[in-house]
Amino acid sequence: MKDWLKQKDVFEVKDVRQLKGNFLPSILKKARGLDINKGLCIIQSFEPIPLYSALSEMGYEYHIEKISETEYRVYFFRIAINEISNSETDSELPFKPTAIVNFNTIDSKLADTVVNFWNHIWGQENPAIDMKTRLLLSLPNGVGAGRMRQAVREFVKAYTIGVTIEEFDELFAMFTWNQGVGYFAS
Repeated sequence: MKDWLKQKDVFEVKDVRQLKGNFLPSILKKARGLDINKGLCIIQSFEPIPLYSALSEMGYEYHIEKISETEYRVYFFRIAINEISNSETDSELPFKPTAIVNFNTIDSKLADTVVNFWNHIWGQENPAIDMKTRLLLSLPNGVGAGRMRQAVREFVKAYTIGVTIEEFDELFAMFTWNQGVGYFAS
């Protein structure tokens, strides 16, 4: 057992189960403001997996307690203050799956399933397919499905991790080939 868990009863509690919209920025702001050896408890109706990496990068350890099928308590304890500027953290926000929180307003079990599925697909520690390739596959899937907002997000994420203009040129040429030439030849 982690020594800091003895203090968990005095952590500030943030119950986000009834909140609507994207509450991630408020959690990150609160977490940035806590000193070393201070903690925060987040209560959610599903396991808030995307928070783990975000707060770990800031210098937090965490502990999960499943109280019931519709209540998870995650205790975050700051062990270090990592140098992540507000602008770096905030610039990542649009690329995180923040829409997942909206599923909770529909059905908490659906939210739990979606979060775990997202983690299985995008949060693997040692994936067989590297992130660059994943994004380059996801982008045309978004285009083909008519999900242009998703495609743009994947494009921006791919660009930020170093996909080159030449690689995008080849990918877009393939769009023309697969969506144009094949269509008319059929």
